[in-house]
Amino acid sequence: MTSELPRNDPLQVVLNFAAAYTQWERDMHAAKDLQNPELQERRRQILNHYCTQKKRSYVDGIAGYRRPPVYLRVTQENIDHVEPATATRTHVDTIQFESCAYRFVVLKKQNEWRIDSLKRKFPVSGEWENTLIGS
Repeated sequence: MTSELPRNDPLQVVLNFAAAYTQWERDMHAAKDLQNPELQERRRQILNHYCTQKKRSYVDGIAGYRRPPVYLRVTQENIDHVEPATATRTHVDTIQFESCAYRFVVLKKQNEWRIDSLKRKFPVSGEWENTLIGS
């Protein structure tokens, strides 16, 4: 985890987070050890580096991973749009599959952009619903 990654652009924060989280999930799969303390700590560091500082009860426990990685398709090519909602809140929407989209809610705190929450939308409902980061 390098702290010099830029956090002055909400889109870049989302892309850097997705890349770091994807690599973590690949490393978890390669290790085949859910209890690996170094990998569990690395996940906490990724969330602390890219996300707002607030209580996230699921961060403290043993984290599982997904295969394929959950944010594998969060790439520049799959960005649907970036929409500033206010001066300190931006929505970064991605297309994951025809059946699912993600919205990263990114907040500007202390002059840095950080992911605050994640929403997903399925075409059937057409509504954004909250989901856990990393799920």
